[in-house]
Amino acid sequence: MKNKVLKEVKKELNWKEKIIIKIFKKTFSKIYDKMRIVVVNKLLK
Repeated sequence: MKNKVLKEVKKELNWKEKIIIKIFKKTFSKIYDKMRIVVVNKLLK
């Protein structure tokens, strides 16, 4: 799922943003996981 989302996001970025994504891939992955948890918790309330 993460890879699919990352690929879709990369399609919309310019070359500078793609380089930033490559450098900070782990950070974006962690943020994605945390936000997913937050969204699920909000839905369950």
